[in-house]
Amino acid sequence: MQCAVFEQEPVASDHVDLFVAEPDCYLPDLPFSLVGEVQTVPASMFSTLTVKRFSMQFGQLTREQRAQLHRFIADNTVVAADS
Repeated sequence: MQCAVFEQEPVASDHVDLFVAEPDCYLPDLPFSLVGEVQTVPASMFSTLTVKRFSMQFGQLTREQRAQLHRFIADNTVVAADS
């Protein structure tokens, strides 16, 4: 998951809500843990914006949560074009 980080330290949590406006998708209260973090945009002394990519591992999900998560990943994964 890639997102902008506006605070110095992210708020620690063990559940996440995933929301995408188009297509209308909301997956509330998914258990997860962070397993990796990479800063993708170099920090600048002139900007407070930091973009990070987080690797997540999901915890125990219901069958419906798994199905919704598979759809979310299929609809929102960016695939690099072959050269």
